[in-house]
Amino acid sequence: MKLTKTTNNETQTAIFGKEVLADILSRWSADIPLIFCLDGELGSGKTRFVNGMGKALDLNINRSPTFSIMRRFAIKKTLPAEKAAGKELFFHIDCYRLSNKEEAIGIGFDKISRDPKVIVVIEWAERIKEIISKPYFNVKFEHIDKDKRKITVEEIKNEKY
Repeated sequence: MKLTKTTNNETQTAIFGKEVLADILSRWSADIPLIFCLDGELGSGKTRFVNGMGKALDLNINRSPTFSIMRRFAIKKTLPAEKAAGKELFFHIDCYRLSNKEEAIGIGFDKISRDPKVIVVIEWAERIKEIISKPYFNVKFEHIDKDKRKITVEEIKNEKY
């Protein structure tokens, strides 16, 4: 799966994040963790996209965990099953301040990313890419101009899935 969209403002970027997550959850296996690796410059729309993803699950994700590195959100058990696809936790991780994969392992990333009941969204994922298990979705953000962004979502598959 590969999907590209151009958004003209922050609101459209958030809406696209909501649509992407809802679409993928509607067909994703409850037995596999759902991981998104976000790649883009500062201010390219990554956090706004995550905000939209949160809205798909009735979560209020209004800022990036740049200083805390990781935020955890419980997905409401009252959501319809098809909306949450068996997922119970949503992790928003910002690797901007991490120096290496050992620091990611130190915050529990290796355990979190193997749990089939989680959604993990990672900003600055390129810093820990070698420890991210497939399958995952790579989401690339490109500045076109002040407000316009080109966002590409691509599934990176593991042969066994």
